[in-house]
Amino acid sequence: MAQDQCLIGATMTVRGAMQRMSDLGRKELFIIDESGCLTGALSDGDIRRWILKGEGLDVSVVALSNTSPRAVSKGYSPEAVKELMLANRIESVPVLDQDGKVLDILLWNVLFGQDIRHWRLLAGIPAVIMAGGRGTRLDPFTKILPKPLVPVGDRAVLQVIMDRLHEHGIADFHLVLNYKAGLIRSYVEDLALPYHVSFIHEKEALGTAGGLKLLSEGFPDTFILSNCDVMIDAEYADILEYHRTHGCLLTAVVCCRHFQIPYGVCELNRDGLLKQIHEKPGHDYLVNTGVYIMDRRVIDMIPPKEVGMDVLIAALIAKGHRVGAYPVSEKQWVDIGQWDEYHKALRSLGV
Repeated sequence: MAQDQCLIGATMTVRGAMQRMSDLGRKELFIIDESGCLTGALSDGDIRRWILKGEGLDVSVVALSNTSPRAVSKGYSPEAVKELMLANRIESVPVLDQDGKVLDILLWNVLFGQDIRHWRLLAGIPAVIMAGGRGTRLDPFTKILPKPLVPVGDRAVLQVIMDRLHEHGIADFHLVLNYKAGLIRSYVEDLALPYHVSFIHEKEALGTAGGLKLLSEGFPDTFILSNCDVMIDAEYADILEYHRTHGCLLTAVVCCRHFQIPYGVCELNRDGLLKQIHEKPGHDYLVNTGVYIMDRRVIDMIPPKEVGMDVLIAALIAKGHRVGAYPVSEKQWVDIGQWDEYHKALRSLGV
């Protein structure tokens, strides 16, 4: 990756910066003026807070940037840079000349030969995967194979989800099964996996939340919950930190999706006459990805019946509990729950 790709101008929009971060797989970009001098920094956290405030994505990055970014001078000490990164939880630091012009961008994984995620592993945090649904949106495929076994390349989507979580340090998985449970269990048990998997069988369908009531009494206080048809390319340690810092009982990972209406939208005046035509307008929405961080206390609030996550979340909010939202970009969310999204997912994964 060319380091100058981490440099952007003040005219770039927030939407453009999100796209650049996703393309590069980085969490910081640096803003420079026409002479190449550093004027600001923009992190994924800055964008996340901006989105949660309900602000628009088509404004300049200057509106939310840090105008006093941390940097080092030419002749820096690698150890001093490492301490700076660790102390401030940043992955990249610009190197400046005496005039403030950016000479280079120091990246943690390049400088120290490892991915920064490995110094914040999610030790002791289990993952629960709701793998009991019938997957009717993928009919007729799922009349033969259960949705968790839908192939993505040479692996089932369930295995892809668990493997990706394991890359972030998750080593304990609990699968809630119902539809075609025997097939799913046989597939998993036939694999030589580097992590532990246990199975929880629903006697009857309990919805996307009801099956959590079957978790053991001594289940850990905090865990990751995921649907079996979604993949998130995000730093789960950051999501967990957000969850704990904001004192949330439940945090939903949400995706900022842009929807383009392929028609001219007509606006009428009070007399029913045409006032204006908005040609192919676009709208931004935060949509639920189906991935959550949840505290054990939530389980005690779930009624012993079929319950969806939407109903559970509404009940938590109505009772005054803190429910967080952690935004990710469209490129960080892969959804295979319906045919058109499944084919898009295969293309995005290079399958």
